[in-house]
Amino acid sequence: MPLSDIPIDVDTSSSNQTPLDALSVETRNQLAKMLNRKTFIRSEGSYQRDWRGIAQLADVYNFIDDNVGMPMNLVIAHWIEKKKETATVGKLQEFLGIIDRWDVFEDIKENLARDTANYKARLENLEKAVVLEQKERASSANALTIGDVECLQNGVPLPKYHALVLYAKEDNELGKKIIINLESAPHSFKLFCRYRDMLPGKLFELNQLSKLMETRCNKLIILLTNEFLRSPENIFLVHYTQKLQSQYDFRKIVPIVCSEMKIPPTLDIYTHLKYDHESTNLNFWGRLASSLKL
Repeated sequence: MPLSDIPIDVDTSSSNQTPLDALSVETRNQLAKMLNRKTFIRSEGSYQRDWRGIAQLADVYNFIDDNVGMPMNLVIAHWIEKKKETATVGKLQEFLGIIDRWDVFEDIKENLARDTANYKARLENLEKAVVLEQKERASSANALTIGDVECLQNGVPLPKYHALVLYAKEDNELGKKIIINLESAPHSFKLFCRYRDMLPGKLFELNQLSKLMETRCNKLIILLTNEFLRSPENIFLVHYTQKLQSQYDFRKIVPIVCSEMKIPPTLDIYTHLKYDHESTNLNFWGRLASSLKL
């Protein structure tokens, strides 16, 4: 940035709390060039008017060899390391005044202004990044499905589904076949499958599924097999959906009988679709699609 572009309202007073570790290499080199050389005339307060006076005021003089090369760079380094609470641009300006080296300040004040502006800009960017991370964490906390995360980050509504497809893990191949057929043309339904779409690592998954069923899924397709009935989680979600049906007076459960079995009385009250593995029952897919449109 050209010196003429430095903001004139940037604080270069003794109250400037910009830390010295924000000083650019250029600013440090300018300080070293003007303060490394020892002077013989002391200030009014009897401070040496070079790096030694700054080191004494910063209380780091004892850490620096009097004959070391580039001593001012070491003063800054030790000041930051040993006395971080006072290692600020404001204190540097104050100490330059005490040792009567306002000429140094005049030569570097535009650099200090630029360093301060850059430091504030980095702080602002960091704060924005923290806020963004907090929002992303909040979004992740509210997300139930893999697709929810992107929706929340982009500020768009969470997706709703024509149906939640529920089946036992042992019936995974059949479940995938049902889902692929219904999600493909000409039906193109939007379906939720816990094994495919549930966000990994969610605690209390049944609570999350219940919430999803109540607020964002129009129907519950259940693939009835003996394995399905042996799952307490599946039975819980079916019973929960039955309560929703009673509450909203709306048919939500679509049972598909997938094997020879004794259907429980709580599910025998529904009209069932029969899936035959060995049949190409075209009417099955049409009836299933129609049940999701009701």
